[in-house]
Amino acid sequence: MKNEFRKSYDKLKKDVIDVIITFMKAAPDGHIQLNDKRGSLCYQVIDDQESEVIQSLELSKPDEIVAWIGVYDEDYTIDIENFEIPFLLNILEALEKALEEDGII
Repeated sequence: MKNEFRKSYDKLKKDVIDVIITFMKAAPDGHIQLNDKRGSLCYQVIDDQESEVIQSLELSKPDEIVAWIGVYDEDYTIDIENFEIPFLLNILEALEKALEEDGII
């Protein structure tokens, strides 16, 4: 039963990432800013005054997307495959809204 759940979860995660990739291919230069579109997508709260937020998404390879995350005036990237499904759905929602606001979809 546990294996079946894991397989189903992994397939669902892959499907969500595939949809994100499809949307990102429509973005100019495979890059889209998120922080000014929907408010910040908080990746990690550091303390009561600081948090890491996803600032943009970038299609780094044909089938790979990285999230640019900023904290303490520094940026770094994380492959979106490291995120779990609930957070990926938040990214998908923000991406869809950003693309709509930019008139891309």
